[in-house]
Amino acid sequence: MEVWTVANQKGGVGKTTTTIALAGLLAECGKKVLLVDTDPHASLSYYFGIESEDLELSVYDLFVQVSTKEQILQSLCPTQYSNIDILPVVNKKSDTHFRSHTYIRCIFPRIYNKIF
Repeated sequence: MEVWTVANQKGGVGKTTTTIALAGLLAECGKKVLLVDTDPHASLSYYFGIESEDLELSVYDLFVQVSTKEQILQSLCPTQYSNIDILPVVNKKSDTHFRSHTYIRCIFPRIYNKIF
């Protein structure tokens, strides 16, 4: 497994576009891709047609509470594209937790280890 991160504090620099392009190229090569949307505006989730406000669980919930493997798997959303799934964010719940890269680096391995 490889983990790639597309991050930049400045808005409008192409983070979502780059992520979508990379995911598509990797999926076309037969790789299974899991996108984790940590953008407080939920741009990546919206791109894939996910109405994140209607979700019971999102990446935010998984980061701020102890989560079971079942909760994590329940939070995953398939996309219309083969080999691409997304862990969406609910933009109304997102706050400064996602602005801390250290916080994400500490919590993400816990979630990943429960899935795999």
